[in-house]
Amino acid sequence: MIVFMYAIMKKISAYLRGQSYEAEVDDEDFEFLSQYKWTAKISSRTVYAQTNVESPRGFVNVQMHRMVIGDAADAIEEESIPYEEVPLSNGKTVFIVSRGYERFRKKTVDHIDGNGLNNCRTNLRHLTCREQANNRRF
Repeated sequence: MIVFMYAIMKKISAYLRGQSYEAEVDDEDFEFLSQYKWTAKISSRTVYAQTNVESPRGFVNVQMHRMVIGDAADAIEEESIPYEEVPLSNGKTVFIVSRGYERFRKKTVDHIDGNGLNNCRTNLRHLTCREQANNRRF
């Protein structure tokens, strides 16, 4: 007998110009992520959910996938790069890099299936920018 187990995913809406997009998240992240108002950000390859998070220098945009698994501890290339660590109430930390220094980010969060709205933990991983570029779908 074969038994299939399916994870139950919850959905969180992200809006852009009156259009609704549905981001999928795991049950354990739903309550935390539901505290925020989400907007959709359309890139050339996919759609992402993002929100505003308070940091020491004011509110900044943070994408949902970074809030789910946090940024890798070694995500920033050099210590001389201006950035802030923003701890989240779910125990994760995101690094806010000052404008113009984004290219110095050493690791990013990758969606394994290429769907920016699939923010289930099993679909997210930390990759170097080079690994992510090699993995990119055209």
